[in-house]
Amino acid sequence: MMKHSKADIFAIGRHRMETDGDGIRSLVVFAGCPLRCKYCINPYTWDGSKKAVSYTPAMLLTKVSVDSVYFQAT
Repeated sequence: MMKHSKADIFAIGRHRMETDGDGIRSLVVFAGCPLRCKYCINPYTWDGSKKAVSYTPAMLLTKVSVDSVYFQAT
């Protein structure tokens, strides 16, 4: 059995509309990103001072799959 690593997730924005185009979507904000993009929408997550939760890919999929009915409708 393959072991999956975990990722630190700062927040999951649910039912986002009118910010990224048509439809409803979820935004997963990863904590501690090393890229430091000039126009990053989440620079407050860079220093690691905010509390994050660790998720495996399966755990994260379960968490965002709750909104699947909204995704299908849009």
